[in-house]
Amino acid sequence: MLFQAVGFWVDCARLPDPFMKFFLILFSLFLFALPIPKIWANSSSAVLSSVLNPAARSTIRDLHEDPPVATSPQAEETRLTGDWAGKRSKLSAKGIDLAALYKFEFNDNWRGGFRNRAEELGMFQLRSSYNLETLTGWKGASGYASALALHGGNPSENVGDLQGTSNIEAPGRGALKLYEAWLQQRLFENHLSILAGLHDLNSEFYATQSSALFFNNGFSIGTEFSQSGTDGPSIFPRAAVGTRVKAEWDSFLYVQAAGYDGAAGNPGRPQETSFRINATDGMLLIAEVGLLPGQKPEGEMKPGKYAIGFWGYTQPSARHWLSGAPEKDYGSYFFFDQSVSDHMALFFRFGIANGEIRKVDSSMSSGIAVKKVIPHRPHDVIGFALSRIGSSNEYKESQLRLGQHIKSHENVLELSYRLQCLPGFVIQPDYQYVNGTSFSALNAEVLSVRLELSL
Repeated sequence: MLFQAVGFWVDCARLPDPFMKFFLILFSLFLFALPIPKIWANSSSAVLSSVLNPAARSTIRDLHEDPPVATSPQAEETRLTGDWAGKRSKLSAKGIDLAALYKFEFNDNWRGGFRNRAEELGMFQLRSSYNLETLTGWKGASGYASALALHGGNPSENVGDLQGTSNIEAPGRGALKLYEAWLQQRLFENHLSILAGLHDLNSEFYATQSSALFFNNGFSIGTEFSQSGTDGPSIFPRAAVGTRVKAEWDSFLYVQAAGYDGAAGNPGRPQETSFRINATDGMLLIAEVGLLPGQKPEGEMKPGKYAIGFWGYTQPSARHWLSGAPEKDYGSYFFFDQSVSDHMALFFRFGIANGEIRKVDSSMSSGIAVKKVIPHRPHDVIGFALSRIGSSNEYKESQLRLGQHIKSHENVLELSYRLQCLPGFVIQPDYQYVNGTSFSALNAEVLSVRLELSL
């Protein structure tokens, strides 16, 4: 697997196309901006700071560690409904935090793709977190629960892409359903934590905060991973039952591992919540090791996150493209998410998977997010990013035997501007150019605008 990753990078470096030039230029800028010797400084803060407003984080990947709601006029309020005349603060003081989020998107495939058509879609989520130590005296314990409802069309059917032009597009539209529900126990002065229940693994694994600005699903989690399993791993919009163990040292180094039921949700009924634990499903196992440099307030290094992860299924989930023999999904990934100034962050992600049974055997994405481009608008964020997925050799060979010639890559270029009109009220226009949709000769251009209400 290591040789495959090195070979892929070397092949990319030889390509003169503009997409690969963007990756290499951005990566080079990062290297020049990074004071490498200071990466290894000790750090003390447990929260990764970012140039992005915390409200810009994708709901798919909410860290469940948001600070309490604002309790005074001097504190910055991030929710449209405020403090409910003090009731929200009183609940928070008792150990209960409540929130709601609604996103509405108008997505128009205005040129190219499979068909020129506009779609409307939306997502509503209720979230609640519980400090069980405050509520019940259970030391170090906490809980989280969220419910999810989706509505609207499927923009990717118009574009014909594999990555997905909207990260709130998903099957299972309809009534409100339970999305996550878990308990967490912290031990040894918070150096060790154990979590169990319905859990979205992408809230903690393979997660980069700066990329949450963008709409395309390729920036939420690598396509090589999201395609795995019988119907996808334990991610939005279907979480599986699992257990996660995490160890942290001085908020600088962390190691985490988790195991989930091999089949997330109920594939036949995506609108329902499933607590299934079935031996025939097998398990999805994942582990990640990461560094969080720059957490020390007085340090010179800007906050960042660097991690490598490995994942695999214990049961076969698909058949070999050529031989037809059942095989297991597995893969690995690497990413960094680095602030290079008080108002700018860069991210880079790379992942590989078993291409003998999947269309996509690799993904690579990179981008930049900049805050305070307009001086009197400190909370607005503008970003530019690129995502590329690669078709596996076995898939290309299987299609060639059928007389179909497919391209080696699907590329997405995205430009987005997040405009915070009021605390908790955001309008975000977005442009995407998709090259080689589903590894075909088709290209597409997508214009979107998203309305977000944090309640």
